[in-house]
Amino acid sequence: MLREGPSLAGVVVTRPHTTTTPFDVTGLHELPRVDIVYAYGGADGVLVDAARAHGAAGLVLVGFGGGSYPQAFLDAGTRAVHAGVPVVLATRALAGRVIITPRKAQDGFIVADDLLPQKARILCMLALTRTRERQALQEMFYQY
Repeated sequence: MLREGPSLAGVVVTRPHTTTTPFDVTGLHELPRVDIVYAYGGADGVLVDAARAHGAAGLVLVGFGGGSYPQAFLDAGTRAVHAGVPVVLATRALAGRVIITPRKAQDGFIVADDLLPQKARILCMLALTRTRERQALQEMFYQY
């Protein structure tokens, strides 16, 4: 989706980026570990649980079009949220958004909005250098 704003090689960008964001990695030697876990037909929560157990500071769970997920996979994401790990829901679809629903909010998930999983991971890594508070993280996904 194109947005109004300054043009860069034909792409219109309106969200703040680079030096217009609060993210400063000066002096950091590494960013927090954020793993991406893709859902697939019949996926259970083993890979999500393993990423959490092996030190993921955040997770990006990638669902099908429309942001749908196998229930066991999503249950593992909920376990991660309850363990204090921020979990971002993204989609593998090349267009569209993952939107917040009352259930997703109740379960403590963050939605990637229109970011592809790889970009959601980078934003999550940067955001975790500033906060771990769910609502603040969600606002960053809407803003950046």
